[in-house]
Amino acid sequence: MAIVWRLTAPEYADRLDGKGNVERGARWNSPGRGVVYASFNLSLAVLEAPRELVHNQAFNVGRSDENYRIRDLAEIVKETVPGCRVEYAPDASPDKRSYRVDFEKFARTFPSFTPRWSARQGAADLYAAYQRVGLKLEEFEGPKYKRIDHIKHLLEIGRLDASLRWVERPAAPDSDLKMQQQALK
Repeated sequence: MAIVWRLTAPEYADRLDGKGNVERGARWNSPGRGVVYASFNLSLAVLEAPRELVHNQAFNVGRSDENYRIRDLAEIVKETVPGCRVEYAPDASPDKRSYRVDFEKFARTFPSFTPRWSARQGAADLYAAYQRVGLKLEEFEGPKYKRIDHIKHLLEIGRLDASLRWVERPAAPDSDLKMQQQALK
């Protein structure tokens, strides 16, 4: 079953005939063409929200009961991934940062929207995706997915300079260019 998102004024919520924007057109259609704007995810649907509601605004999208501490998320991963264990560094101090997020602004702006996703579902979905593509721990912990390791790799191979600016690649020698052209024939 597909879920389709549509953000609209309450008085148009039941109208799916596309006639609402035929006369004047809308952002993505010219006058005379009826369109019902919808999306398979909320993020894209918000792009069609009335400008006066979302222009120059930042929203936290979620549910207050889905606020977690890092250690709570680690426990969810442990419960999701077979054989997973959580280790806490013995010399680590408590994390004094607050990760509590306030979702009230979004709830006031879009009162009919209720998030359905949870951290537990997210962990299960990620685990299934990693299994599906065969992601291995070595690859996950390497430069492909760890930003700092990737930057170190780019420094080692000379693609970044010491100030972390891109280094121009030298032009390929004529012999290399000829070999590449031969390979394309």
